[in-house]
Amino acid sequence: MKTKSIALLIVLISLKTTKAQISNLYPNDIGIQTNSNVIFTEMFEESSVSTLTLSGNWDQATTVTNNIVFDSSVPATSTGSQSLRLRTVDDGTNLNENTFIYKKIQPDILDSVFVRFYIKYDNATVYHHSGVYIGGKNPPSSTAGLVGGVLVQGNQEFHVGAEIRGLANNTATNTSTFGFYNYWMNMKPSAITNTLTNQPFYYGNQFLNSTTSDDINMSTWNCIEVMVKLNNPVTSYNGEQALWVNGIKINHYGYNFPTGTWNYGNFTEGTGNPFEGFQWRNDMALNLNYIWLKNFNDNNGPGHVGNIYFDHLVVAKSYIGPIAVPNGIQMNSEENQRLKIFPIPSSELINFSEKVNAFDIYNVYGEKIFTQSIPSGSFSTANLKDGIYFMRASNSIQKFVVKH
Repeated sequence: MKTKSIALLIVLISLKTTKAQISNLYPNDIGIQTNSNVIFTEMFEESSVSTLTLSGNWDQATTVTNNIVFDSSVPATSTGSQSLRLRTVDDGTNLNENTFIYKKIQPDILDSVFVRFYIKYDNATVYHHSGVYIGGKNPPSSTAGLVGGVLVQGNQEFHVGAEIRGLANNTATNTSTFGFYNYWMNMKPSAITNTLTNQPFYYGNQFLNSTTSDDINMSTWNCIEVMVKLNNPVTSYNGEQALWVNGIKINHYGYNFPTGTWNYGNFTEGTGNPFEGFQWRNDMALNLNYIWLKNFNDNNGPGHVGNIYFDHLVVAKSYIGPIAVPNGIQMNSEENQRLKIFPIPSSELINFSEKVNAFDIYNVYGEKIFTQSIPSGSFSTANLKDGIYFMRASNSIQKFVVKH
């Protein structure tokens, strides 16, 4: 993030907050890295990919470096100019079909972690394992890795995958389910038997619900937040996990909640028995200590290029929440997808896709610079200086750029 003035920080900190979440103290995430509960941030604003991968913030990256690129697409409330795009090419090689960056987090996180990130897919790709993984290795490792099909040991590792699931794992689609794909010591076996050992394969366990509340639009930015709480003592099952999508809590799993049914490696909420909870580990030496951004695709046609975009990654000890806008409220995804403004950048006039009854304009410092209370279908930018601005209309927040 670009360094802001002391005056700006005072303005931001003094803004009214509406929820107990870190992001409300730092509109547009400006200065969020200074919060005492924040462990790590990555806004992907480096001058080059080599600066990103060699900065020391990340311990490992895929060897095909031209599959790691910066892209001009950013979330609506971001004041940044670029995001990270991980690119894959279906060619039968792990080098091109598995693109990632990986970080060892030190010191270990000993209790709970919250990981908030913005993510965007495309609607032309069949995704295999593409998202953000967090977990632990004993001893801590600077190298990414997970052996699929094998039951992990509770004194060695556990993995919590937050990734696109559902329809997008089988076909290109506009919407699909976002959820968990986990490996831990008490995971359930799959229905597939290893003929060499006559034992079942262990593939990532999934957690499903009967609603569509965890479906996301593949081609738009979505705010994802994951919470993982370690079990303590290590003999207990009081470990937890939770998922938020665009600021809405989708699910929460812990000791004796929620009620549901196991079918091999899939737990479906609803009728059945209380969830047993997570015994992530049986050794106090195993803690939370890595984050892994990955795009792995091998189920498309030869030469197919698949993309996944990441931005505004924050790792913290408490709930972070979506990027706050200058007046302290959060983005409303449904309304933002309905209302569109154009052209961007604008030199003279911004048009609205539907008539707006009233709106406010903010600059990147959180200052309201214009208010209009007359219904309108457009707004003149002729008197605005070149730069990034935000328009608030009802509960919709739109970002636009002025360039004369």
